[in-house]
Amino acid sequence: MTAGESADDNSPFQMSVSVRVFFVDGSRITRIPTRRFERLWFGDHETMLECAGRRVCCATAYVELYDRQPLGVLQIEYMILAFDSDGRLNASARRRQKMLALESVSGNLPRLSESVVEIGPRLAVKRYRDEFKWKPTDEQARTILALALR
Repeated sequence: MTAGESADDNSPFQMSVSVRVFFVDGSRITRIPTRRFERLWFGDHETMLECAGRRVCCATAYVELYDRQPLGVLQIEYMILAFDSDGRLNASARRRQKMLALESVSGNLPRLSESVVEIGPRLAVKRYRDEFKWKPTDEQARTILALALR
């Protein structure tokens, strides 16, 4: 038997990463099925009427699994999702989010001159954070972490 094999069935142990999505409204934290969130995110005619016309705090947790059991949380991202009046992700807000994200990373591209300080990417990072990121309270962060590991 080699490392990573089970004595029972001689099959390798399975390491994987699971994505867990939560919507946060104050102290109320609701887990959203990953498939539903993906359909919403990619515009596959998914709606969430309960979120229509609102900006919703969302936490996305990346959980490391070993044989389908959670080992730990690798990362948690906190973003704000803007919904339109039909309960879909607002298309213009998504375009702006993508544009600001691209502008943000343009600061890592080679510069024309080392003496020139480019302010555009720095402003894009600030705007992106202001419009599309949120910071959880300590209580919210603890709860999201605990829920992600269930």
